[in-house]
Amino acid sequence: MTRTDGRSELDSRFVILCGAVLAIFCVHAAYLVCLTEDAFITYRFASNWVAGHGLVWNPSEAPVEGYTNFLWLVVCSGLLLLDIDLPFATQAIGLAASVGVLVLTWRLARFAGASAQQSLLPCLALACSGPFAAWASSGMETSLFTLLVVAAMGFAARWAVESGPGTRAAIGASAMLVLATLTRPEGALVAAVVGGFALVHLLKDSKRSRTGAYAAAGGYAVLAGAYLMWRWYYFGYPLPNTFYAKTGGGIAQAMRGAGYVGLFALHFLLPWLVSAGVWVIAGRNRSHGVMREPIVVLFAALVAVYTAYIAAVGGDYMAMYRFFVPVLPALYLVLTAVVVQSLAGIGVAPMRMSLIKAGVLAGLIGTGFHSTPIEARFVEKPDFMHGNLRGVELERWYVARQRLIGRFFARYGRPGESLATGAIGAVAWESKLRVFDVHGIVDPHIAHHGVAREALGTGLPGHEKTDYEYIFDKKPTFYMFSRKLRRKPLAGIPQLVPEVDERVAREYKVGSVMLEDRANGQSGYFSFLERRDRADVRAGKPRHAPAAP
Repeated sequence: MTRTDGRSELDSRFVILCGAVLAIFCVHAAYLVCLTEDAFITYRFASNWVAGHGLVWNPSEAPVEGYTNFLWLVVCSGLLLLDIDLPFATQAIGLAASVGVLVLTWRLARFAGASAQQSLLPCLALACSGPFAAWASSGMETSLFTLLVVAAMGFAARWAVESGPGTRAAIGASAMLVLATLTRPEGALVAAVVGGFALVHLLKDSKRSRTGAYAAAGGYAVLAGAYLMWRWYYFGYPLPNTFYAKTGGGIAQAMRGAGYVGLFALHFLLPWLVSAGVWVIAGRNRSHGVMREPIVVLFAALVAVYTAYIAAVGGDYMAMYRFFVPVLPALYLVLTAVVVQSLAGIGVAPMRMSLIKAGVLAGLIGTGFHSTPIEARFVEKPDFMHGNLRGVELERWYVARQRLIGRFFARYGRPGESLATGAIGAVAWESKLRVFDVHGIVDPHIAHHGVAREALGTGLPGHEKTDYEYIFDKKPTFYMFSRKLRRKPLAGIPQLVPEVDERVAREYKVGSVMLEDRANGQSGYFSFLERRDRADVRAGKPRHAPAAP
């Protein structure tokens, strides 16, 4: 075989491996495809913005930062202006961004010192990861934010190892961090990690030019600072309204967050930790050939700091550990560094190579296991989060039901009427009614002054604070207290909370309508509360709202 033939064989094998990784991701993402409820909150803000109402939840109300993804909101607004189907388009963009993450992760591993084939390992781990696959099609900004974080790490890594001033790499990192900060508030946290990494390098290398680093840091500070000042001026608060609605639980909140981190480690990190131990044993006598240490340190620092932040804010309730998706590439790059270390040197004994391969296989199987129905037999669903595959299935059911109910209210309601509910996304998007949020995600009063029914920080994140008296002072036309479809119409008014039960019984009556939920294969009566004065106007019609044709 000629030299060219050997290289051709290697290239063809590499192309096949790349195709396999991409195929695994695509099949995995298709299996877990799930448009999420929270995506519709951004859609609603974008729709009102495009319509000229400003960044408001309900037209004519004060602006409220009930979202945490400004750049994604801009993208959604642009899609609306182009009259493109928003749910489909945002899912497509999310999938494309996830493929971009795979490509950049490979390039980053390659730049850090892994071979072309070794650099496919973190990509394969991502492809097998339920969190990465599920949130690719969520309709949310998660994949775009992850792409920007990986791009920022790539520029920072290049700056760290360049012998020259590294101005272009530093400015590239700064630009990606600005975009990341516009996409998610956590972009500022990533910027702090990258900035600390750069500062350490400047202190260690007195000969390195500081001009590029200072220019990049100054550019980020000016642009991110200007964005912060605008937000503070426009909305009246320095942080998004969602932060105030979801936090304030102190130690209880941190403990819930620690539980969230612990469960992620148990479900998605433990198989790799066992494998890492095998790799270390297999290569314990090898001390050379390590990937570039500064870059691996950057990966590890990002994972550590971001994990601490997740614990501090109390974790999340949504399926497949959404909060960890942005640092999965960094986590798998660190694990790749351990594999490369175990393979360093000239030749690897067959037994050691078998152990290393077995460790990789165990890690991949352990990661993909949580996307299978088998998981439910072995893993108990946590009380404060939706879980893994069962959580994805629940979100699909939930969004389909909410959209169905929203379409009913779009037919049954009238212009100017309102609906109070604790599930605001899909219902608001489909119904086009004024929607009052029981839990304060888009309501500053509840976010800042609402009270939890139980100890704050112990319940479902983002669903703890309420103020029912305040909500019913708004005199909503309808109140949605359940999304259940019953065999018979509900006979009496349900008990809500003691402070409003008497008032609700006096001012509202039960309405019921037969709905067919074809997406979920269910049908029955959907019951809700309707203001009595509104029902009186409809005098002469049946007690229960007729089913729409």
